[in-house]
Amino acid sequence: MITAPNQSLLQQSEALYERYGKPLEKTHRGKYVAISQEGKTLIADSVFDLMQQAKTTLGAGNFILGIFAYPPEKVYSSSDGQG
Repeated sequence: MITAPNQSLLQQSEALYERYGKPLEKTHRGKYVAISQEGKTLIADSVFDLMQQAKTTLGAGNFILGIFAYPPEKVYSSSDGQG
């Protein structure tokens, strides 16, 4: 069960991705994105590089991470037998 504070964070993260990340999906597939609460985005080829950039630029704990999946319509999880 997701607690109320965690549900709120999840909703905030999803809203940030929808607003700032989704428009970049088609041109940055397979890359990683960090998005600050103010909407500043950083994009990198590896999650390690992105974490370093985001901690320096946005501040530790002040951003969400995502990946521009390919294809964007389907993101696999361990529960669907694909990943």
